[in-house]
Amino acid sequence: MHQISSSWTLFTRIFFTTFYLVFFGVGSIAFWFTDAENVMMYNLLPFRVIFLIMFLLGIVFFRMTVWKLMRIDIDEEYVYVSNYFRTARYKFDYISKIEERVSWGRKVIRFDLTGAGVFGTQIRFIPDKIRYERFFKENPNLKDKY
Repeated sequence: MHQISSSWTLFTRIFFTTFYLVFFGVGSIAFWFTDAENVMMYNLLPFRVIFLIMFLLGIVFFRMTVWKLMRIDIDEEYVYVSNYFRTARYKFDYISKIEERVSWGRKVIRFDLTGAGVFGTQIRFIPDKIRYERFFKENPNLKDKY
């Protein structure tokens, strides 16, 4: 089995989002439950609002972009799609279309499945350039779906 998605997927999907949301979530809670008298500040309202907005914007941004990224592994017969908690296995015939886009300055590949899969009908991932190109050289039958 060979991984064709970037190793940065783990960092961006799990570690960065966790640290971001914990920092702004705990900061927001701390600012809302702290009295201004205890920290010798006159007005905590701007900090409360900023931390709450950053927390909520982070949730929306990560939900729409980063949490949709998957880890993709392949072998001779199957494509394995993982969200680092569950893994689904699909035959190459189950992929109907492969689309390449640039989003936020990174190349993102989208596999459209012929039916509903465990993670939906579209699988997105950031490819590792070398492994991804090798994947298409080893599987020329998928070139017509590209």
